[in-house]
Amino acid sequence: MNYQFTNNWFELHKSSWTSILGQKLPSNLLEIGSYEGQSAVFSTSLILDMQLNSISLTCIDTWQGAREHMHENMKSVEERFDYNMRISLKKYNNRLSLKKIKNKSCIGLSRLYAAGGENKYDFIYVDGSHDACDVLFDAVASFKLLQVNGLMCFDDFLWHSGDRNPLHTPRLAIESFISCYREKIFLFDSGQSRQCWLMKTAL
Repeated sequence: MNYQFTNNWFELHKSSWTSILGQKLPSNLLEIGSYEGQSAVFSTSLILDMQLNSISLTCIDTWQGAREHMHENMKSVEERFDYNMRISLKKYNNRLSLKKIKNKSCIGLSRLYAAGGENKYDFIYVDGSHDACDVLFDAVASFKLLQVNGLMCFDDFLWHSGDRNPLHTPRLAIESFISCYREKIFLFDSGQSRQCWLMKTAL
C-alpha cells in the first residue's frame, strides 16, 4: 500500500528534519495539527529506520479545518490520515504506538498535562491553528509537556492569511513566546526560515 497525500507542503522541511531529528532520535513525539499525517509519517519513519527501539506518537487535531480549509473536505482529510497511519503501524509492527486525539488543542494539551504529561515528550511539533492567540496557547502548554533538552518546532513562521492581519498568523505568537521564554530555550538555525526550532534548556 502507498501513502496518500494530496500536497507537497512538507517537502521543503525534509532536509532540516532529517538533520535535526536524525541526531536527536526522539522516542516520545507529540504533534498539534496532523492533517493527512505527512509530518507524522516522515518523522516516525525517519527515526524507526535509524534505530530499533520503539517510539510513541500523539496527534492532536480537530480534523474540522480552519479559514484556509473552508473549501476542503475535512472528512476525507481525516480518512487519509487514518489510512496513512495504518500503513505505518503495520509497517513497523509493535515498534510504533499511536494516540489520536480528535479535539481542540487547548483541550487535548490540557488533558495530557492533567494525565501526568509534564516533561514527557522529547519532540513537539506545533502546526495547528494559525491564529496568534491559539498558537500562543499551544506554545506555552507544549513547553510544559516538553522535556529539558527536548525539541520544539513551530511551522508556518512566515505564513500569512489573505487579510494580512497579524492576529491571524503564527509569527506574532511565536515571537512573543520566544521573548518570554528566552532564558529557558536555545533557538537554533534549522537552515530554512519557514519553521522555527528551539530546544528547552530549563524548566
